[in-house]
Amino acid sequence: MLRHALFALLFASSLIAHAATPQPLKALLIAGGCCHDYAKQHEILSQGIQSRANVQVDVVWTDDKSTNPPLPLYDNPDWAKGYDIIIHDECAAGHKDFKAIKRILDVHKTVPAVHLHCAMHSFRPGNDSWYKHLGLQSNSHGPQEPIAITYVDKEHPITQPLADWTTVKEELYNNVNIFDAHPLAMGKQTAKQKDGTIKDVEYIVAWTNEKQGARSFSTTIGHNNDTVADARYLDLLTRGLLWACDKLTPDYLTPFKGQNKVTFVKGNPAPPKPQPKPAAATPPPAPKDATLVTATASSEEGGKNNFAWRAVDGDEATRWCASNEQYPQWLQLEFEKPQALTGIATIWENKGVYRYKVEGSTDGKTWSTLVDASTNNKGAPYSDDFAKSDNIKFIKIHALSKNSGGWASIREVKLKGESIKSLAPKMSAQQQATAAKVVKEESDPYKNEGNIPPSIVKLTPQQEAEILKDVKVPEGFEVTLFANSAAANYPVYVAAAPDGTLYVSSDGNGSLGRSPKRGRIIRLRDKDGDGKADETKVFCEVDSPRGLVWDHDRLYLVHPPHLSEFIDADGDGTAEKQNILVKDIAFGFKDRPADHTTNGLSLGIDGWLYIAGGDFGFMKATGTDGRTLQHRGGGVIRVRPDGTGLEIYSTGTRNILEVAISPLMDIFARDNTNDGGGWNVRFHHFTGLDDHGYPRLYKNFNDEAIQPLADYGGGSGCGAVYIDEPGFGEAWNNAPFTADWGTNAIYKHSVRPKGATFEEVKAPEPFIKMTRPTDADVDGFSRVYASSWKGATFNWAGPDVGFIVQMRPKDYKAPALPDYTKASDADLVKELESPSNRRRMEAQRQLLGRKELAGSDALSDLIVKIEAGVSSRVAATHLYFQHPGRTSGIDFGSSEDVGSQYALEAMQRAFNVPAKAGSLNITMSRTSGKKESDYSPKRASAASLVTEGLTGKMMNPATTIDFIAAQNDEVLSHLAVKAASKAEPSLLLSKLSLKQTSHASSKLLLRALAMMHKPEVVTGLIEQLDQATDPALRQGILAAICRLHFTEGEWKGDSWGTRPDTRGPYYQPEPWSETTKIAAALKEALAKAGPEEAAFLVKEMNRNRIQSDDALQRILTLAKQDPKVIPDAVAQLAVAETIPVDAIPMLVSVLKSTPELQLAQTPKGQTTPTPVTDNLVEPEVSSTTISQAIIALTKTDSAEGVSTTLTALSPLQKMPGAFKDYEAASTAFFTSPKLENHHQLIESIAEKLEAPASRHADAALLNLASRTTGSPESRELSQKALDHGWQDAKRRIQIIDAIASIKHMASAPKILAATDDPDPKVKAAAERAAKGMKLTKVADTTPKLATMTPEAAIAAVLKTKGDLALGEQVFTRATCVACHTTKESEAQKGPYLGNIAQTYKRPELAQNILDPNKTIAQGFASEMITLKDGTQQMGFITLEGASEVKLRNIAAQEFAFKTTDIKERQKLPMSMMPPGLMMNFTVREFASLLDYLEALAKK
Repeated sequence: MLRHALFALLFASSLIAHAATPQPLKALLIAGGCCHDYAKQHEILSQGIQSRANVQVDVVWTDDKSTNPPLPLYDNPDWAKGYDIIIHDECAAGHKDFKAIKRILDVHKTVPAVHLHCAMHSFRPGNDSWYKHLGLQSNSHGPQEPIAITYVDKEHPITQPLADWTTVKEELYNNVNIFDAHPLAMGKQTAKQKDGTIKDVEYIVAWTNEKQGARSFSTTIGHNNDTVADARYLDLLTRGLLWACDKLTPDYLTPFKGQNKVTFVKGNPAPPKPQPKPAAATPPPAPKDATLVTATASSEEGGKNNFAWRAVDGDEATRWCASNEQYPQWLQLEFEKPQALTGIATIWENKGVYRYKVEGSTDGKTWSTLVDASTNNKGAPYSDDFAKSDNIKFIKIHALSKNSGGWASIREVKLKGESIKSLAPKMSAQQQATAAKVVKEESDPYKNEGNIPPSIVKLTPQQEAEILKDVKVPEGFEVTLFANSAAANYPVYVAAAPDGTLYVSSDGNGSLGRSPKRGRIIRLRDKDGDGKADETKVFCEVDSPRGLVWDHDRLYLVHPPHLSEFIDADGDGTAEKQNILVKDIAFGFKDRPADHTTNGLSLGIDGWLYIAGGDFGFMKATGTDGRTLQHRGGGVIRVRPDGTGLEIYSTGTRNILEVAISPLMDIFARDNTNDGGGWNVRFHHFTGLDDHGYPRLYKNFNDEAIQPLADYGGGSGCGAVYIDEPGFGEAWNNAPFTADWGTNAIYKHSVRPKGATFEEVKAPEPFIKMTRPTDADVDGFSRVYASSWKGATFNWAGPDVGFIVQMRPKDYKAPALPDYTKASDADLVKELESPSNRRRMEAQRQLLGRKELAGSDALSDLIVKIEAGVSSRVAATHLYFQHPGRTSGIDFGSSEDVGSQYALEAMQRAFNVPAKAGSLNITMSRTSGKKESDYSPKRASAASLVTEGLTGKMMNPATTIDFIAAQNDEVLSHLAVKAASKAEPSLLLSKLSLKQTSHASSKLLLRALAMMHKPEVVTGLIEQLDQATDPALRQGILAAICRLHFTEGEWKGDSWGTRPDTRGPYYQPEPWSETTKIAAALKEALAKAGPEEAAFLVKEMNRNRIQSDDALQRILTLAKQDPKVIPDAVAQLAVAETIPVDAIPMLVSVLKSTPELQLAQTPKGQTTPTPVTDNLVEPEVSSTTISQAIIALTKTDSAEGVSTTLTALSPLQKMPGAFKDYEAASTAFFTSPKLENHHQLIESIAEKLEAPASRHADAALLNLASRTTGSPESRELSQKALDHGWQDAKRRIQIIDAIASIKHMASAPKILAATDDPDPKVKAAAERAAKGMKLTKVADTTPKLATMTPEAAIAAVLKTKGDLALGEQVFTRATCVACHTTKESEAQKGPYLGNIAQTYKRPELAQNILDPNKTIAQGFASEMITLKDGTQQMGFITLEGASEVKLRNIAAQEFAFKTTDIKERQKLPMSMMPPGLMMNFTVREFASLLDYLEALAKK
């Protein structure tokens, strides 16, 4: 009886429990169509609702982007069967199927609905049935601006607990008709209207409807993902859904715990976009009575074929347009013979209000004004008559400005004259060449998308020889053309299977294109063994194919935005299946092209895939195990081949394209330069856990970054491969090889172990010389495959681009390749002893693919086999720890041989491979090899630290830190800090507090603590600061506290571009919870600090970008009290943005401090210096302090600062070892914007002829007169002062000396002319200057470039020897200096040219200068920045910061914009460099410019 009672009680309890958990509602979300990111929105919506309510949200979505997406479920009358509610999130305005819409409406007579955003604009059968179902009609929306949402029915169950809120930028839908809608919320938006006015608009944005069948809830909010993901939006939506189902109760406001169903419907193929017919590249035939004119212009919008001659082609539908928005611009017409003119008519673009002027000339040199409309305020077109002018050979129309902004553009010019009926263009040679080029480009069937199908096109021996003459290989090797461009064009990366089958990433988009269908993987096979591919096949089609690895039956491929495996199970050369292993490990085309992206892919013998990541990083990569990762920067990322274990291995590089991995797991890469910012082409070694410093550390925190093995200056690093193959001999084997696209070679790097890292023992040796090498790989027969990008730069340039060669040793015959698939386990284990790394890898991968490991014993024997090769034992060890089928243990005993040490390291590297329970018996005594070159104990320590750091399991950080600190090894210290930063903070703080802790250990502990943004760390450090008395320890604690003041801000996905902010230690420093506490602690410490500590603290605060007026004032106060503090105070002032007025006397005093400087100020005739009574400093002042004082004074408006600096510069220049200090000080002084305020003072000092101050004053006037920005008055008066001074012989000598001292190349013609001066002293000074500046008089008889076609000009300049000094003059005269720098010490402007010749060879330099739009340097495409106030500025980005962007326009003016003020940034498909810059220069002058650029790279 009791038993039955208990059963009844349990049964009743289960019923109660069941009743307490109601069955979930079933909702169907239908999404897809135009204009929205449904791929992400359906996930946001379904997950957001399910996390808030007990609702299973099944999804049917399509990626179709049309307004009529395929929604086949609506074809079934029972389409909603089994669902409690339908969520409509379609954007289907083009869906007009009346029957389907009726089926939808019939369902909603009984089934509730939720309608989101664009659903309001969907389903338009020609009546208002859908709108009545909704309850409200909307037919448009306004701009995207924030919407303030106010709930107007606050008592409704849906809105009761909800608060008013404001969205991010959103679309506000209008209300055309209101039927049965019951408003819940209104939305108000302040927006700019089409007429330019600003006004508030307000509409219903959320409502219910209970009068059209079942209940419905609707909201027009929800265009952008940020809005949809907003908790406030999801709360509103969830409550609306539950209310519509009459289930808005606490029982249902609990999360759904099951699994929803997602159905994907493939979208219809997008119809081809109609391409606008481009304007004809050549003019139509001229009418018989037309007057021919040659039209030229200041600039042309060549990218749109808006050439100068279009203004006279008789067609008002075409036009000439300038290449940018800058004014003034001009259009010039040249007649074949002189004409008599009486007027001109001009039709301008958009009928705007232009101010203009028209001039006429008989010779093109002397001009007279025919029309002056410089104050015009009427709209175009214009018709102007003027007095008859005879013998006019040239007409020039000057576009001075335009009222509403926009580019200068003229549709048609008509001239009035007795013999002129109409005008027609006469094409110059250059215009004809440009037209021919355009015709060729327009006729390319693949201009806008696609790529040619690969095919085997056999070349003649002569054609092959022509390609191969570009390739040079070492003695003992031979080379064949493996594939020309017909078989595999645009080869980015190559991967060889052991048998030589080659897989090629072919990408016609290069790094900057985003055209569809350009990318694919091509499989190449050489079936007859002659070194030439005789089969080519498309393995798979994919956008942006990058690094790839072949593994038995699958290809691992990086193809931004994903990493996938493509499986070819039947071996037919075509992939049947794709599995995405890591999603979103790069940005896709939607965000940016594939430059600085996730690049190369390499497989290590440890079983990891190593990915070379560019510095544009990725937002949220997701592996197959759900693990997510973000990386804002470049480095090495790794993942298992099944997509699990995704992690950052190394960081802080710029744009590495591939890593070379040795058989012992040493990883190397060649990095790319950041264009003059101090980060050149570097050669890295990666240990794991390492930070190489870009862009946050290498400038100001370089001691915290891993240093490169080498710095190569310019170039452009590309692919990499490690070669350890028997056919290469001792000279070329067992080394990393990297390709450099800029220096045209694949290099061998000679490295040897050094402690925990390596060192380069000699300069890289060219292994394969070829144009534009991109990658290389090696097969199991010691054959190397190298790819070339010859024929293109960064984008599509027609189908005939690139080739691939095969290089092999002449006297080596490789043994036959095993059939790895059929080989036994024992045979494969034996193959691990092959001298070929490629064969060892293949054997290992085959064994890993087998479920059972029958050769487990043989494998164990190999691991401990002392006489076996080290690489073989390492391969075996990694195989053992990766394979789940291992059965035996490993007993190393006490072996101390090198192979055992490396095998133990391999075991350590396999830390996260789960061990089979009870199967391991590893007993190895860990000792070092006999010699460090064999196996370094520091290498062992590094491996341990990397293991602990990557797993976050540093068990005993205190002991480890002590041990590492004693090693005095920078790499080990770096790794120890990184590993310790993941340990428990209390362990580090406790160790720090111990008195016996050494300074070296404390330094490492504090660096680790400085990486821990945790409240307890801040509290602990402040407490220890209060107790610390040791000055070094206090400084270390203060440095750590300063570092913790900010944290790295949340990344929103924006790019930091080619010129990122490198100040560090964070790219985007933002306050966090402890910032206020830290600021208070620093303020207190500063107030109590003595001179030395105060100086240190102020320096650290500045270094960490902590703004504090108190800090600067404190150091100034201490400096006034103690002269020893002055150097520190001056150093801080030199980097401060503004200089306090009370600091100026101290800075001036520094310049008057040394005997040399005092003597320089001594009156003539006096033999001893006059004592400086206001001198605040001690006599001994370094050149660095003097230089910094001058730099600080340039930021002030002090007249005394200017005069004192002019006196101080020469003595500073003479101080021992002061070259760099003088260069920094003089550059800062001569380029100071405030200098122009003192031009009259400078003129007066120059007139005194008191060398050397007066000479420097003239140098300052030369700089002021040459400026392209700033005050026109200062510029003109400075030039006037120089011209006036030139009349006096003594002053002329001084000006000549000034020109020579600063190498003012713009004055070179003046110097050469002065070598004939009648005054012998002037003549002698000019000759000295000419010799110092390397100026020579040479009669130039070469033609001007304007008279030649580009091809003829390039051919001529390649044959002509120029003059370096003349080239430097041309660099100035052609205004190159306005946009380019040639020294890293100069503030960077546009593309850096100091090492440009290491990236582009002479023919390419010539081509790119003549046609700057042909190749636009990465990061230096023109950008249009639109601010929120509507103003615009076009130029190139010179600095990209998290809070500020700097832009330089074509007039060399620099603008700084707060990122919060920027509304939109648009990249423009053109270069800021105007075409035609060299047209007025001769061939010799152009050749000299190229000589000069090439010489810069050799310095």
